[in-house]
Amino acid sequence: ELGVAYLLEGSFQKYSDNVRLIVQLMKTGKEGHVWANEYNEKWQDIFAVQSEVARSIAEEIKGAVSPAEKMIIESVPTSDLQAYDFYLRGNDYLHRSYFEEDFRYATQMFRKAVEIDPNFALAWVGLATSSRDLYWYTYDRSEENLSLIKEYLDKALALSPELKEVEIEEARYYYQCKLNYSKSIELLEKLKTEYPKDDEIYAWTGYVYRRMGEFRKSLDNINYAISLNPSYWDYWWNGSVTLVILREYTDAEKYIKKTFDLNPSFTLLYAGLVDLYRNTGQLKKAREFLGANERFIDSRYVKLLNAVLEFLN
Repeated sequence: ELGVAYLLEGSFQKYSDNVRLIVQLMKTGKEGHVWANEYNEKWQDIFAVQSEVARSIAEEIKGAVSPAEKMIIESVPTSDLQAYDFYLRGNDYLHRSYFEEDFRYATQMFRKAVEIDPNFALAWVGLATSSRDLYWYTYDRSEENLSLIKEYLDKALALSPELKEVEIEEARYYYQCKLNYSKSIELLEKLKTEYPKDDEIYAWTGYVYRRMGEFRKSLDNINYAISLNPSYWDYWWNGSVTLVILREYTDAEKYIKKTFDLNPSFTLLYAGLVDLYRNTGQLKKAREFLGANERFIDSRYVKLLNAVLEFLN
């Protein structure tokens, strides 16, 4: 389903201050098992184990590891595991929805991470990202927030200017905070040459091209991101948005339904599908779907949708 050549699976156990990690690498198809290993280490050494596993796998699949990839493999994001835990919590909520409560909770978690470890570049990136999301989705359009976004980004740039995540966030800042689309595309296209298999870079390139009115380029980039990472709901949702603009409604419906499969709690989908049915003249389908799913749509918007459907009847 994922179109991958290898699968890595493993189990993880923590007991007292010790950890046991058992991993095995398998080639898809008939080949099966390729490599396995067991690691018994102290909890505080878990990042060193992570680096060792990554190097071992790279050797097993005889992949050409570039200097940039080697740096990623060997890098330790933070020496403080509590800070890393807050970072992971923030990242989880950051990617759940487009809703204010998730962005604000993510911001709290990232802020705790940088309070514990002020040199944690990825946590500063997270803080810039969640604050930018609050700005972009109009939950906080204040000058103070805009200034904080730049401050957080500058912290990350000062700590790790060549870190991929930092560079991606810089491109997003130019897109959503400065509305400088050409600068954002310049940064993203450069990143694509450095990381040709990074789905996030392609997805954001697609989003910026859509904002620039280059809808076919937008869809091509988003679709390539999906081919690299078909399990992330947001790529399918954004693909549907571009397809609607291109008036390719049949495919747009498929993309929305795929988003449902991946993230049914993303309630914006329900209104999106009603709108799609309405705009394509499928009024009966729109009414039936709206009637069955009113509880998932903001009550004020339900009234508006019902009013429009009655007017079109």
